[in-house]
Amino acid sequence: MASTQVFWQIGVLASYLMAFIVSRTEGALGARIVFGLLGGFAAIAFLWRTFSPKFKEFHEAGDRYRAAEGETASEEISFTKLFKGKESKKFISFFTCIMIFYICWNLLANTFGQFQTYILVKANASQSLATGCGIILNIAGLICGILFASAAGSKHRNKFFYVGIVIQAAAMIGIALGGGSVFMIVIMIACYNIGNQFAGESIYKVWTQESFPVSARASMQGFINGFSRFCCGLFALITPILVAPERIQTTMYGFAGIVIISAIAGSCMLKLQKKHGIGQME
Repeated sequence: MASTQVFWQIGVLASYLMAFIVSRTEGALGARIVFGLLGGFAAIAFLWRTFSPKFKEFHEAGDRYRAAEGETASEEISFTKLFKGKESKKFISFFTCIMIFYICWNLLANTFGQFQTYILVKANASQSLATGCGIILNIAGLICGILFASAAGSKHRNKFFYVGIVIQAAAMIGIALGGGSVFMIVIMIACYNIGNQFAGESIYKVWTQESFPVSARASMQGFINGFSRFCCGLFALITPILVAPERIQTTMYGFAGIVIISAIAGSCMLKLQKKHGIGQME
């Protein structure tokens, strides 16, 4: 599951490349060009996924696997059965830790994903510089994502998590102490992008897959994804106010607090996994 995050990061990088190409375009034309290209790529992906013989083979293989699995596995487990069964305490603990961690992480990731260019421009960076920095920062994140994907199944995974959390918290404090300077914001966002890969969506996906029964994983992850994105959507309504130059320092201290909350939830999750013998690599 950690490797899927690498491909997602490549998609983000591609969008920044397109934005950089049109960064000198006047008015809303540049944004229209970018969204037109994204719409074209989406249509191509849809047609490829729908009509490709290779993908048809993948789907047929998946159907055979699920059919074979269904011979020994029980029917799909509902939330009610999972949270009221004999192991309800364990699953509720997993769910709570993962939910808190992912919401906290996603609030920051969504803020920098949506408003990174806005933050830099408000700090007096040009549009070209802001999008150019976005490309470099995403390349750094991509490299670190590949590094974590190779370690996701190893005994070093938890060490990566703690390193990532420390880097994220330090990055938020660094922006706060930097007084809103463009140079400091760029450097600290670069650090955040590195820590983000080690203690972020990749580890969340791994935890979800490891901690719940096969028949409940998709619905569990779908619910957590949907609810966290709903929270991010609400938070995005006030984000431009919070990251304005006159407020960004105070906001970053608050973000550091959010990182600490996610660190506590993540640490509890690691302890729960160890307690129940889940995800322990020699």
